[in-house]
Amino acid sequence: MSKSAGVGTMKKNDIAAIILAAGKGTRMKSEVPKVLHQVCGRPMLGYVLDLLKGLRIQRSAVVLGHKADQVRRFLPAGTRSVLQKKLIGTADAVKEAVPALGGFSGITVILYGDTPLLKKETIARLIHRHRQTRAAATILTAKLESPAGYGRILRDHLGAIYGIQEEKDADDFQKDIKEINTGFICFDTRLLKTMLRRVRPNNRKKEYYLTDVIGLLYRGGYSVENVLLADFNEALGVNSRVDLAQAQEVMQKRILQRYMQDGITIIDPASTCIDYGVKIGRDSTIYPFTVIENDVTIGKQCCVGPFAHIKRGARIKDRMSVGLDTV
Repeated sequence: MSKSAGVGTMKKNDIAAIILAAGKGTRMKSEVPKVLHQVCGRPMLGYVLDLLKGLRIQRSAVVLGHKADQVRRFLPAGTRSVLQKKLIGTADAVKEAVPALGGFSGITVILYGDTPLLKKETIARLIHRHRQTRAAATILTAKLESPAGYGRILRDHLGAIYGIQEEKDADDFQKDIKEINTGFICFDTRLLKTMLRRVRPNNRKKEYYLTDVIGLLYRGGYSVENVLLADFNEALGVNSRVDLAQAQEVMQKRILQRYMQDGITIIDPASTCIDYGVKIGRDSTIYPFTVIENDVTIGKQCCVGPFAHIKRGARIKDRMSVGLDTV
C-alpha cells in the first residue's frame, strides 16, 4: 500500500505556485522572450499570473532565465522571482524556486509561463483531487491518439502511476502509450524538497527532469494520483509560431463568446478580432472585419465596423457608430 503524504487536513489557502518561465523558446526564432509573446494582445505569462489571482494563491515564485530582465519588468510589483543561471532542466528550476517560498510546507503546484489557455477551474480540480487523496503528487494527465512530443505516464500492473518517461528517452513500447503528462503537477512540498535532492541527470540530454521525482516518490512507497484533462487545448504549451496561432484562435473564441454572453452582438466571429481587456457596453454591435486592440472602451448601443480598426487606448461613447463609412 502506498504511503499518504498527510496533506488532507491542511487549510485551503495553504497553497503555493511555481511558474516556470526560464526557457529560450528557440523554435519561436525571436528576440522576444517566449513567455512575452502575445495572445490576443497580452503576453502569455499574464494569463498564467491570472490563475494565481483566480485561485487566491498568494505565495508564488516565477523562475526566470533567458532574458530575465525583460520578463522581470513585466511582473507585477511584489512578485517573487528567482534566476535559473543555467538552463539545465525543470527539476533544477523548481529547486531554485523552492527557497523563495520560505519555510512553506503545504501544497506546491507547478505551472508554466507559456500555457495561456489553462483554466483556473482545471487547476482547482487538480488541487481538490490532491487534497482528497492525500497523495504525494497529483498529475494533470491527458489521453491523445497522437501523443508524439509528450512524456508518457507509466503505470504498474495495478494501474498505479510509477513514473513519467520523456519521449526523447522512451523506448518503442513506451511511445505507444496514449496517456501523457501535461506538466501541471501538485506536490507535497516537504516530499518535493527531499526528492529534488535525489534527482540525477541520467538522461540523454544530461538535464534534471522534474518528472523523475514521480519515480522517486513511487519507489519510496508514496502514492501518485492524477486528474484526466478533457480538453487538451488547455494544456497547449506554445513553443513555435504555429502553436502561437493555435493559442490565439482558441483564446479569441473564448473572448468573443464571453462578449456575446454579456449582451454584445458579433455579426461574424470568424472575421472579428478583439484583444484581451477590451470593454464593450451592452447592446453594441460589432460588424465583420473589425479589429479592436486592448485597452479600448466602447459604450452601450454602439455600432463598430465593418472594416474598422480601433487602436489601443481609444474611447467610444454610448450610441456612436464607427466604421468604413464614418472614417
